[in-house]
Amino acid sequence: MQIADIPHNEQARLASLLGMHLLDTPDEEMFDRVTRVAYALFQVPMAVVSLVDANRQWFKSCIGLPTRETARDVSFCSHAILGDDLFLVPDALADGRFADNPLVTEPPHVRFYAGYPVRNGEGYTIGTLCILDSQPRQLTGAQIQLLRDLGSWVETALTSRQLSMAQSQLLQELDVVKQQGRVDPLLRIWNRDGIGQIFEKELVRARQAKAKLGLLRLAVDQYKPLASQDAEAANGLLLEVVKRLRRLLPEGSGFGRLEGDELLVVLPAMAGEAVLGFCDGLAGGLAKGGVLALPGAGAAVAATLSIGAVSVDTCRYREAFEGSDMLTASGQALLMARSMGGGGIEVMHFDSV
Repeated sequence: MQIADIPHNEQARLASLLGMHLLDTPDEEMFDRVTRVAYALFQVPMAVVSLVDANRQWFKSCIGLPTRETARDVSFCSHAILGDDLFLVPDALADGRFADNPLVTEPPHVRFYAGYPVRNGEGYTIGTLCILDSQPRQLTGAQIQLLRDLGSWVETALTSRQLSMAQSQLLQELDVVKQQGRVDPLLRIWNRDGIGQIFEKELVRARQAKAKLGLLRLAVDQYKPLASQDAEAANGLLLEVVKRLRRLLPEGSGFGRLEGDELLVVLPAMAGEAVLGFCDGLAGGLAKGGVLALPGAGAAVAATLSIGAVSVDTCRYREAFEGSDMLTASGQALLMARSMGGGGIEVMHFDSV
């Protein structure tokens, strides 16, 4: 097995990558769109946006692989970032550099690899968009150009990526180990601690700016009945719902898991009737996507949401309150929404003068 050379600008490249606060963060729709298109367009079993860290490659977006990172020494992407154009391996078993690579000889048994090196706004090659197959393949000239185009799409996403101020601040405060501890391992969104910190930071920001803030507590109505029969299928349902919801949330919103099937959405600069309208759109968007196939369960579910929402207009609401008051109110609103028998929406407003 041939280990890739280290790029000549490695220290500056790594510093630029770390400064982007991308590693070990929740999934983001802007990157998942690209891997979904690559997966469908090339009809491959694996499509990945990979970031090459000091000793590992970490997958910012991933379809078809059971893990979110591998050692850098065995990665194909560590070879791809050394060049300026597509790195292509038609048959890894016939390539002396990779024939005895554990990613080839063991699962996922990579035989075909094509990776486009992607650069960030500072011009450093920080990773790749790559497609992989367990069978040898060739790409036509037109397909190579399509993969280049998709790689350029990833580069555009990198430069236009916008996090809320609260999320950016949280990522700047945490080292990699702590970041990993704030992400739900199943759903790839913020966990209870992570979303709680984002909410508190957004509330402070809203008070300082005399701005609006919306808080949604969501529950998947079918989760608990399904969990009583098949916990794995229930988790599969929740995962599919979260994937669909992430496509419907605006950039800058916070999204996390409180516990079980309860999810929390933080909506900066939104309050009043806009929150109710957004809840309607969220529930309708989930339904519009149709039934959700449950991985490995051989079944499909028409998922619905119960939504308890709270909004505050800090310019109008002058009474003293804490973040815990809003969280408690969102829980009460969710209970009322659930009492409607599924698909209910209940909104409370902190907006009196």
